[in-house]
Amino acid sequence: MRNAKNVVMYLLLTVAGAAANTLAPAIISDGIFAYGVAASIFIALRYRPVLAIPAAFVIAFPLTLHHPLLAVAVLVAQPLILSLFCYPKRILKPLIYAGFFWSLVALPIIGLAFMGEQIETTSELITASIISWLGGVVGLLIGHISYCIANRERIAASSELVPARGMLSYIFASLLFLIILVIFIGYLHIFQKQQKMQIDKYIGERTGIIAEQVEVFLERNQSAVNLTANLLAAGLSNNSATNEAITQYLQSLAVNQPHFLTFLVANEQGEITNSYPPDLKIKAEELGYNSVAARPYFSQVQATEKPYLSNAFQGKGFGNDLIVAISSPIMVEKQLAGIVEGSLSLSSFAQFDKQQIPGFAVIIEDAAQNVVYASERLALTPLMPVEYEACLNERCAHGVRLKENDWLGSRRGVSQTNWHVRLLYDFSRFTDTFNTWLLLALGVLLCLALLSVLVGHILATVFTAPMNNLVRYFESFAPDSQSVGVLPQRKRFYVVEINQLNEAFSNLQERLINAFKDLAQSRLEQKVLNKQLRALNISLEEKVEEKTQSLKEALDKAKSANESKSQFLANMSHEIRTPMNGILGSCENLLEMPLPDGVSKKIEVIHYSASHLLSILNSILDWSKIEAGKMTLDEHSFSMRTLVDSVLFLNSQAAQRKNVLLRCTVNESVPEHLLGDGGKLNQIINNLLSNAIKFTQSGTVSINVSFSDDQLQISIADSGIGMSKEQLARIFDQFEQADSSTTRVYGGTGLGLSITSKLIELMGGTIQVTSKLRQGTTFTVSIPFSQDVNLANANVPVLPHLPQKLNVLLVEDNHINAEIVADIIKSQKWVLLWAKDGQQALDVLSKHHFDLILMDCQMPVMDGLEASRQIRARTDDKALIPIIALTANAFEEDKQACHEAGMDAHLAKPFKKEQLLNVIATTLKRTTSIS
Repeated sequence: MRNAKNVVMYLLLTVAGAAANTLAPAIISDGIFAYGVAASIFIALRYRPVLAIPAAFVIAFPLTLHHPLLAVAVLVAQPLILSLFCYPKRILKPLIYAGFFWSLVALPIIGLAFMGEQIETTSELITASIISWLGGVVGLLIGHISYCIANRERIAASSELVPARGMLSYIFASLLFLIILVIFIGYLHIFQKQQKMQIDKYIGERTGIIAEQVEVFLERNQSAVNLTANLLAAGLSNNSATNEAITQYLQSLAVNQPHFLTFLVANEQGEITNSYPPDLKIKAEELGYNSVAARPYFSQVQATEKPYLSNAFQGKGFGNDLIVAISSPIMVEKQLAGIVEGSLSLSSFAQFDKQQIPGFAVIIEDAAQNVVYASERLALTPLMPVEYEACLNERCAHGVRLKENDWLGSRRGVSQTNWHVRLLYDFSRFTDTFNTWLLLALGVLLCLALLSVLVGHILATVFTAPMNNLVRYFESFAPDSQSVGVLPQRKRFYVVEINQLNEAFSNLQERLINAFKDLAQSRLEQKVLNKQLRALNISLEEKVEEKTQSLKEALDKAKSANESKSQFLANMSHEIRTPMNGILGSCENLLEMPLPDGVSKKIEVIHYSASHLLSILNSILDWSKIEAGKMTLDEHSFSMRTLVDSVLFLNSQAAQRKNVLLRCTVNESVPEHLLGDGGKLNQIINNLLSNAIKFTQSGTVSINVSFSDDQLQISIADSGIGMSKEQLARIFDQFEQADSSTTRVYGGTGLGLSITSKLIELMGGTIQVTSKLRQGTTFTVSIPFSQDVNLANANVPVLPHLPQKLNVLLVEDNHINAEIVADIIKSQKWVLLWAKDGQQALDVLSKHHFDLILMDCQMPVMDGLEASRQIRARTDDKALIPIIALTANAFEEDKQACHEAGMDAHLAKPFKKEQLLNVIATTLKRTTSIS
């Protein structure tokens, strides 16, 4: 449970640290706000380097997306150094290492890392470096203090002694510094936010004003052209619009509207009739541009009979100037008689940027989003679209990047047109201004940090100085002195509690001196008493030594007896299982052959008797495991209904022979799959059910299974011979049955119910029994189980397919067992070679290739364990051949010894054909997937 809690805490800290490093910085700066450093420091002090180092990289990964890799590497180096050099050493040692690291190494490297980035000013570089360094220091303090608080019990239980002055100075200075830092960052965040809001507000208002000015400017020039067109229309109506009059109108228009470069008048066919200056018409005729019918400022007016404002373009025919064309129709009796057009110079739009406020730039775009005018500092080409990019830094919210610079900006449309005005503010000027304030604030913060260290040192001295005086006085005090010492005079900042300690020690000193005076008067009596005590002590030591030697001899005898019992059980298990394997295996092989009915029936009897004998042997071995405390639980998913069906099937023949009716009810409350030791539950139910059948001559045996509150209830009732109260009191004792006649009539070892009760107790359950003589017995078992919601785990594993061809080497010294295994192997049409000991197996293996080795353990010349070790020590492919132990050694330490020798699986004798084939298939599949 504790390990699981540590793993969960480790994962939560890692995820929280990485998430914290994704948070936006509290203030606008190029520095690294590594909020997750504290989590890295905590993990580095709390967990081993094998866990702390990966966590440090995971937590720092989000920082690499927005900051220089070298600077982030310096921050990662801090928890790495703490983990490698400080875990699990003194509690204050991390501060020494980290302080040295950040003072001499970190800050210069962070500065070099930021120099390679796009930081334009020295103030930005300094502030970015200091903020990044400061983030590491703050993370160290928070992580270290959090570690001390979370692990205070462990620190208090350690042998480390922390100086009071250093501890008090550190705690006070750290907490005061962190409080001041939070206040400063909060103030700077609010101040910076207000400054940016004011700039954004000014940009928005100023952009609206410029857009209105551009609108008024265009409307005024459009109105002038419209007025001239109306005058010409009136003149053409009354035939007063001569060439001289038209030229005079254009000249008057040019005087009143100086921003126009040229004017022209064209008839309804688009042919130029008049111009200003007059020589432009002559020039146009020479160049062949006497018609403007294809020009948009003519065709659009001709199509709509409305005034027209063009996009910016470069003139052609009348010059190469950059202009905006403004044209208006000449309507005579509601018919288009021509147009008046004026070419407005793009330089006239410079008037909207005449203030030239430092840091600000203006861009005027036409309907095609081409530049009509842009401030000189932008160096934009007129008549070309502007390619805006997103700011490289997220600090520049709602801004753009232009000409390798970030800008705060606002964009407004010009009414009655599709033109736009954009006002930009250099974001670097904002950061420079704020960095100046930030440098000042950092300077004040560092001064306050030094002040907090000084104040912490003074306060710690106030508490520790009197305590040090007391310590020195304690050291010089001798309880056998004849006079009472005098403590140093109290200082100005003496603490009340320490003064109370002083007075208490003075009183104790007087009592001790008086006590020593009384003791001095009785020293002679004490010498006599000491002599008597020494004599008594010598006598007691001799008796204790004698008793100790007796206990040691008794313990050695008990240990020897226990070892002899274990060795006897191991030898008995091996010696009985080896012939049992021959009996059971021979019976199974014979039963697969066509035999007369009488012979087959006798062989079945032999097989049943041998199985019963094996059951008795297993009961004895189970009890030995329980008694030695080596019985363990194997938790896995299993189907309760399938388990009950299998137990009923195993006991059905015994019930049929006795005309006993088996009944089973599995309540719907029982989950489909449970999580626990299904094997031992099978053994419990099988023991109780076989007992019920054994002691029931006729009648019924019923099983009822239900589930509620994570408890599995099993009730097994029979209508058998029953028991009295005296018999019930001892049925769970080992080697006990109801009475002596029970053993003679029904047989058994008397271990079944004892083993069953121990298994139930091992699984945390209870068993109850009710019985009446000649009326039957009911056993009720309640065992805690949890429902397995992951049904995939509960699926019954499918036996892998066995290969068609297989070369098998059998290593077995017993001829009978070798023949039984040979029959099983030959039934699969596999090739088998037989070796009688481990040395012979090594010789055969050097000459032939095998796909599988079946190895006995106890053999003459060389046993199976040593042979397996030598096979695994080979340098060729034969070292990887799967080895399965077929041995009568069935104890857990025997299985462990086989695996340590290099064997892949263990199968205890006696075994059935299906068991052997199942182990072979599983082993081949596992070793094939691994290779």
